[in-house]
Amino acid sequence: MKKILFVYIFVYISCYQAMATELRQCTMANTAFKTGEKIEYSAYFRWGILQLSSFSIRSEVKAERYQDQNVYAITATGVTAGNMDRFFTIRDTMYAKIRTNDLRPVYFKELTREQKHRGTREHWYSYTDSTSTVKWQSADSKSKQKSGVTAFADCAYDALSLLYRMRNLDFIYQELRPNQVFGIDYFSDGKSSPLQMRFDKKEIIKLKNGDAYECLKFELEVAEG
Repeated sequence: MKKILFVYIFVYISCYQAMATELRQCTMANTAFKTGEKIEYSAYFRWGILQLSSFSIRSEVKAERYQDQNVYAITATGVTAGNMDRFFTIRDTMYAKIRTNDLRPVYFKELTREQKHRGTREHWYSYTDSTSTVKWQSADSKSKQKSGVTAFADCAYDALSLLYRMRNLDFIYQELRPNQVFGIDYFSDGKSSPLQMRFDKKEIIKLKNGDAYECLKFELEVAEG
């Protein structure tokens, strides 16, 4: 799932303006997306002069009540497409519920199907003034179910809630330096995994319909696992 995570984040955080926000601040106001938002896009793999359709991603945001709280209920699916699907089949779905007032997650579920591999993950979050606690369980086709409870003195985010949080991060291009690194952790299988986002350059991205966007290009490094 780590490669899929890379694809999601690259698309969501590419284009920004205004001032930078502290990455490790646990609470954050949402200014980037609204209930009812639907996103669909395709990723392509270039091999010489050939361009192959390789991946299709869709996400949707709905409004719900969960444990007496107003939440954004987010669903994201990723599937291989075109010629790529013949060689490596992926059917992944993630669900997240994040509080509307501060974007902190309260629930997460991931269903993975990658070739013959099958897996599930679930997280339930709770908070006090000083800690974040995650009750979690996971299972896959190669191992027995694992579960536990992990407490943090810092923030705790799963992959999907982290992505929507990062959409609210703004960067001032003039203040970014080539190879500047931003670090943040995300939670999976009972532990935090480090994620590093390195600024590369400013770039003009042109779409098939002729539209062009001035973007900031970042490269990501995700821990294996």
